[in-house]
Amino acid sequence: MLNQTTTDSTNEFRKKLDLLALSLSLQENINHFGLNKDYQLLFSTYIQMIHEDQDEFFIKQSQKENIIESLKRTKDFYDFEKKEQVQMIFEKLRNNDPTDFMLIPSSFYPGEYGEVSPHACGLTVYKKNDSFVVMKVDKEKEFDDHTVSYFEIPPTNILKLSQLFLEERFHEVRKPYYVLKRLTALSTQNESIGIPTIVMKGQKTGNCSVNEVDAALKTILFHCRKDIFSLDTNEQVTPKWHSEHAESILEMRKRFLIALKGKNPELNRQLDYIYFHYLYKKGQLKSEFLENIDTKKRRWHLQIHFLFKEDPYISAIFDHPGELPTIDENLIQEKSNNIIKSLGIYPTSKLAEISSDDLTEYLDQQKYITNIINGRLPFIQVPIAKEMTQRMIASLEKKEQEVQEESHQRQVPKETKMEQKLSEPALIHVPQKTISPIEKNVEKLKHVLVFGDEQDRKGLMEKLDHLDPRQKKYPMMRKFT
Repeated sequence: MLNQTTTDSTNEFRKKLDLLALSLSLQENINHFGLNKDYQLLFSTYIQMIHEDQDEFFIKQSQKENIIESLKRTKDFYDFEKKEQVQMIFEKLRNNDPTDFMLIPSSFYPGEYGEVSPHACGLTVYKKNDSFVVMKVDKEKEFDDHTVSYFEIPPTNILKLSQLFLEERFHEVRKPYYVLKRLTALSTQNESIGIPTIVMKGQKTGNCSVNEVDAALKTILFHCRKDIFSLDTNEQVTPKWHSEHAESILEMRKRFLIALKGKNPELNRQLDYIYFHYLYKKGQLKSEFLENIDTKKRRWHLQIHFLFKEDPYISAIFDHPGELPTIDENLIQEKSNNIIKSLGIYPTSKLAEISSDDLTEYLDQQKYITNIINGRLPFIQVPIAKEMTQRMIASLEKKEQEVQEESHQRQVPKETKMEQKLSEPALIHVPQKTISPIEKNVEKLKHVLVFGDEQDRKGLMEKLDHLDPRQKKYPMMRKFT
């Protein structure tokens, strides 16, 4: 049985796996990151990341210590027990100093509970002109149609503001827009004030619990370089981690990964494995298998997210955090079956009962999926992960071969079928077999054949001779052709 130290270490590493996957937009918040004191890990990683910044990528050297102190204060916030502790922090904020702040992730329901999923945004508290400003960053613009807006809170409401933030740290309030509506009520203007010049792209993955906090920190650091409250209203600005770096997001993600790593090299390799999924998604790892695949399309990103979830090595390290995975054939087969099912063939499906068009579609889709997996294979640096992936590919190829064989059996040349039909004896001398498929006018046809004169019967037979097989069976088709 694991002792408490081992259990704590296991839980901590599980949070690291979740945090990295969410930060890299590789999965939705399926494990509910953000509960309890999860955010302390995020802020510890931010602190380490800023601390290791030796080239002023994130912030000027002269501002670095202040930023770190503000992030430490935010981390400590999750240990506070009294609203007076929060109030004391707010009162000590330096006036009009962009490096002195408190960043608070906040969750709310953008609608009625049960009808919508909760959403998160980043709230940053500053002291400005002896009042308090709460800056909201929400790339989804759920509350007021602004990515960035703020509330001016008078000093007289500081205790209520402190109480609000303290209460909603760990307790989910299910009233629509609860926190933001409370901030509105506490504000001087009774409304938020938008900063329309700041624009950001919305999120594509349900990872707002981390993604929106990242966006808030990026805006904080941008504010240290350029006053966001005094921006020219005629220009549009998108905050970046570094104003001149060509790939500032990629660089930030790399530095975040380094800051997240611990002392165990084996566990660090597991984090690297997740990061390489991200590099592959971003088109940073080139492969001949991707020559006909557009890595800028939405379909590509959706497939990467799906294959991340169905990666047997990823499942193994998430299910048993802090451990070194071993080959699990059942897990590999389960993941292979999930991919096959997603393409329309279930374990209970009989290939003989699936249409030829559906089989062809399956082969095309599986080729696309297999190419994506094969393209990543040369970049996998964890031997056990590589073997798992190879075995999954082999399982997929086995199913592909079964489908190809079934499809091939059906590909009898049309000429052969026609020859077989022509070689059959004529059946015109057996009238009932020729006209039996005709149902709607059967009584009338019988009357013509039995009681009609020679000319009527001859005319009917000539008409039947000119019909193709489908029209003989379904005479009404002639009206629609």
